[in-house]
Formats: sequence, C-alpha cells, structure tokens
Amino acid sequence: MMTIDNVAQLAKQRGYHLKIVALDNQCFYWIENLYFTGNPYNSLRELALFIQQLPIVTPPSRRCQP
Repeated sequence: MMTIDNVAQLAKQRGYHLKIVALDNQCFYWIENLYFTGNPYNSLRELALFIQQLPIVTPPSRRCQP
C-alpha cells in the first residue's frame, strides 16, 4: 500500500514535489517542479506508477558547471 510519505519520497528522489488538495471530502495528488506540473490523481498508487515513468530531474544548483 502506498502512503503519502512513500509517494512524497519517491517524488523527491526524482526531482518533484508532491502536492495535495482536498475537495468535497476527496483528496487529489499531483507533482510539480520548475519545469513540469502533472495532472491530478485521486489514487496514490496510480500517481506513484506515473512518477516511476518520469525522468529524474536534477535541480539547477546540482548541475555540472562548464
């Protein structure tokens, strides 16, 4: 079973931030970073599967300098 903590850690490892909103007693989850905002999911499991397909994004401060 995927927990919010598991999905947040997975997103962080790949360079994304997990976002959550509750509307009408239902939670929606999506990920964001400087370059990308994902579509909302109502299933953490489906979001985790999606995150695993995305490329790993390196923050600008960690990129190699010429």
